[in-house]
Amino acid sequence: DIDGFVYVSDRYRVQKFDLAGRFRMTLGSEGAEDGQLQYPTGMATTPTGTLYVADRDNRRIQKFTRLAR
Repeated sequence: DIDGFVYVSDRYRVQKFDLAGRFRMTLGSEGAEDGQLQYPTGMATTPTGTLYVADRDNRRIQKFTRLAR
């Protein structure tokens, strides 16, 4: 993102790392409720730190805001 963090997805979550590879936080968990994911397939960040995640099996885009810097 604009602050140099890297986001990596797996089957049910997105993990945030700094450029040194240190883990910072996890977003999402398995499910279909708000904040839950089923096979995230793409991500995009905005200059204000919002993360958009394509939530494939739930057929939606999830929006995560106020991410810790």
